[in-house]
Amino acid sequence: PQYIEMPGLLTELAVDAFTGNGDALLTAGKNFYFADFTYAGAPLRMYFPWDLDGAKFNNQTKTASIYSPMQTSPYADLLDVVAIRAQYSQIYNDLICGPWSDASLTNLIDVIEPVLTAALVADPNHDAGENSFTSVRNWVSGRISNVTGQIEGFQTCPTVQLQVNEV
Repeated sequence: PQYIEMPGLLTELAVDAFTGNGDALLTAGKNFYFADFTYAGAPLRMYFPWDLDGAKFNNQTKTASIYSPMQTSPYADLLDVVAIRAQYSQIYNDLICGPWSDASLTNLIDVIEPVLTAALVADPNHDAGENSFTSVRNWVSGRISNVTGQIEGFQTCPTVQLQVNEV
């Protein structure tokens, strides 16, 4: 059978598997929007998560499988299809080598930490303590390392060299 490419859906599944999101599209099926449109004559659907409060940044999700993140969901059936699994693996590879790289996510945490720290310390419902950002940095670094080892057919991330040719 022919399978259409579904990068929007598979990217959403990758985000859910990466974060351990319990409100995921194929588990609880809530906290996301979708948009249907036509591009180059083909119908497409894009998914937009709007709430990741079901995500768990703990030791269990740090080492969770990216191919069967939620045992009671249709993830496994979907990822048993060879073409879909290969596309999902490539999406993961691209994310880990790009916006989900350790450097990229650490930089994001570094940028938001000074903006949010005072509000988190003042929030009586926030119980993660003042080391919240250190914990998130450690989780991100460990999760990236674990996920990189799981990606089937992982292709080493290219190194980017900047060369100034004019001053």
